Amino acid sequence: YALYSDYLKKGYRIIDEYTSDTYGRTIAASLGKKIPYYKNPLEDEEVYKLYCQQIVAAKEIDFSKILEYSYQLLIDNPFIAQNIARIIRSFSIDEFQDTNNTEFKLIKYLIKPFTTVYVVGDPDQTIYTWRGANQNILLKLEETFPDIKTIILDRNYRSTQNILNSANKLISYNKERVKKNLYTEENPGEKVIVKNSVSGSSEADYVSREIKRLVQNEGYSLRDICILYRSNYLTLDFEHSLMAHQ
Repeated sequence: YALYSDYLKKGYRIIDEYTSDTYGRTIAASLGKKIPYYKNPLEDEEVYKLYCQQIVAAKEIDFSKILEYSYQLLIDNPFIAQNIARIIRSFSIDEFQDTNNTEFKLIKYLIKPFTTVYVVGDPDQTIYTWRGANQNILLKLEETFPDIKTIILDRNYRSTQNILNSANKLISYNKERVKKNLYTEENPGEKVIVKNSVSGSSEADYVSREIKRLVQNEGYSLRDICILYRSNYLTLDFEHSLMAHQ
């Protein structure tokens, strides 16, 4: 918090990862480079160099730099780490599969012999490697902390068994993972339908038609239906299609 405040007092603006990604894609486009949506544009050396120049000139600082500066702050001022460890005796860390190397260095530096650490994570849910997440940190946690106790939570409370069966089958092809078999005590549910689409608009059109069919022919209400998506930029095709199928 003190580090954030210090930069804010100096006139810096803290930017989030989505802003960083937007900057990176804009720079890549200006260079004539096409970066797939699932890749981090800042992994391109030329893009990253221009990105750093841009945020320095604009007096902006991103999340990765905050982490780096925080770690360096502790290294340069060991008494700060000692005070934190004295006050905070237990660490609880969620979504641990998304931890990056700098975050893990910070955690290890703050952990003392009397510290208790709880982490919750699932290597099967690692989706942020494109922005630095290192799933090997979780996979090799027992090597880092030999005394750690691992508890597998394999009962699912949100999905039907047919969904879990599909997920179990698909994820079993992953080579680096903690083996488990998700199950539920709920009903089997409907069978999973997999639909391949050639474009975002055709996908949205298929979903819109299915919603219309379920409401008109299967007795469903619109209240029974939802569309799940990962990022807001994916919604435009669905908005256009749903309006067209009203």
